[in-house]
Amino acid sequence: MTTLDPHDFNQPSLEVAAVQIPFGPRIALDYSNFFEPKVQVWDGVTFADNYYQTVPDLQRETNTFTPAGRDIPRLPATDTYGTSWPREGWRSENPDPDAPLLGEPDVSLRLGTNRNETGYTFSSAGFTKETDPLKAGPFELFQGQGGTHGRVLTWYDGTSNLAVAESPDALFRRRGDAYHEHLFDKEFYNLGQEPPFNPWYAPDHKASALVPPTDFEPAEGIGTGWFYSVLGGGKDLRPETDVERVPLDFDNTSNQRMRGDFAVPTLFNGNFDAVTNPHDFVRNQVSREIPGWSYHGGDASLERPTNNLVDWRSIPALNVPRRVKRIDKTIVEKTYLEQLNIEEPNNALKLEKGESITHNRFVVPDWGALRFNLHVPKLTAGEVKVSIQGDAPGFQNYQELGTINLERASGHRSDYEEDLHKISFPKDGSPPQGFETFQMNIPDALRGKTATLKFEVNNGTVYLDDVFFKSAHLKFGNPSEARYYPGLSDENTTNEDRNFLLEKPQFATSYDNLNKTPKWVSWQLNQTWLGTTGRGSKKFIEDPMIPASWGRIQEGDYKGSDYRQGHMLPSHDRTNTFKDNAATFLLTNVIPQHFDNNDDFWGETPDQGAW
Repeated sequence: MTTLDPHDFNQPSLEVAAVQIPFGPRIALDYSNFFEPKVQVWDGVTFADNYYQTVPDLQRETNTFTPAGRDIPRLPATDTYGTSWPREGWRSENPDPDAPLLGEPDVSLRLGTNRNETGYTFSSAGFTKETDPLKAGPFELFQGQGGTHGRVLTWYDGTSNLAVAESPDALFRRRGDAYHEHLFDKEFYNLGQEPPFNPWYAPDHKASALVPPTDFEPAEGIGTGWFYSVLGGGKDLRPETDVERVPLDFDNTSNQRMRGDFAVPTLFNGNFDAVTNPHDFVRNQVSREIPGWSYHGGDASLERPTNNLVDWRSIPALNVPRRVKRIDKTIVEKTYLEQLNIEEPNNALKLEKGESITHNRFVVPDWGALRFNLHVPKLTAGEVKVSIQGDAPGFQNYQELGTINLERASGHRSDYEEDLHKISFPKDGSPPQGFETFQMNIPDALRGKTATLKFEVNNGTVYLDDVFFKSAHLKFGNPSEARYYPGLSDENTTNEDRNFLLEKPQFATSYDNLNKTPKWVSWQLNQTWLGTTGRGSKKFIEDPMIPASWGRIQEGDYKGSDYRQGHMLPSHDRTNTFKDNAATFLLTNVIPQHFDNNDDFWGETPDQGAW
């Protein structure tokens, strides 16, 4: 893994200018922070080398068009990173705050810096100052235009081909090359040091005897840079660090609110939050596209996609207090935003009649249902159609995965299957005070293949958010590596029916067909699952996701025995809507429990179920 001048941090000096719009606001041209994920040396990288320069002044007092690089894994003081940078032992019970940072490259070479920084006298020619100022007459407007940043690539190219003299700048292989203006720095030359120009190249592999550099070293570009690659011939001479790499489950997203469902999201920007300043005037003159939902197969019928990004805090129904019955039976009133502690921007995509959006090409995960959240402010006769196109036979054109009907779900347990793709809309006609999760299974033929995903609305208005794969209830993993196999029947089962994954909006479980019970049930806990919806009845329902040929467990199977249907996910953990509560009465969410352990108490807490 080779990194060349990585720039993934806040550099205030790149806030280059501000423009005063006549009779309008003062608009900053701010390129100081692109909110890039932080470059890491991940676990599994066999060799990592980093080459960088820190010539530009990072502070806002100076203006430049030149990005600075950095020494991985360290960040400059101008960048604030929300999560503690991983250090050796960071997950131990008492981590050492001063332990070495993880992800140290095996080679990290700073090519130069400015005169105000430590180590300036070791800077190479062409990396001692910005060499391409932007001037208007005698006045210097900007200190540089990116010259030293791009010159790092020139430096590396010179190690891959010793015949290269320009790429595109002239390279510094000989002292005589200093006649090039961008390589000659009079102030540095007059320091009186020997040599007056530090060479670009010196062998720095572990077998090199000439460290630090001397006049006698070969300086044409051997023994460094490209040399460490397999094709460069120096694979066996690579130095090695003894510092551990960064684990793959560490989330290096720059800003916490931009993170997806996992450290590596199952679908990039499925939450529409990996975007900076979506409504900024200058930003939208450059591009109005939404990252992840444009180019590379992505598309939208929207004229200006960023205009359809709506902050949750500006959606009226999410700001309306709702009654919530806590487990201790006390009633409180909180808005949906308060329940989730939403205080920062949190985007959803607004889609109206005739509008659609398509995600870029992505690799379909090996397992996991598609899930997404919808907020529907008003019932209509409309639909949200979800379709997929992919690199598999039969999917060259878009095939429908499912349709969400924008009509009210009945909420009756007998209508459970029919209600799955309808909206949990309050009976009083007021809009839902939150988002509702829907799931659709993915054809096995598309697993591991590239695909694009499309959402279309034919009538009405919806807010779309959190489009991901794999259940939110499996955030901490899939305990038995259970899998869902669509179309499974008695004729083609081996052991798949003993570990059958069922993902639902309310919970996830592994079903064991031999015992007709779940192996485990996992569910998410947060305040949005709570409301004032009661059980209604004690009627249990069979799960339509279980293949009919297996023989589904039914409520009548418990009659005449001393056993009762014992909830795994408790009914009182899903009281937000009738649909949510009904899901807890699926017979794939229960195990047989003796009536002594499951029936009502008649002691200190009358009429209170044990589970």
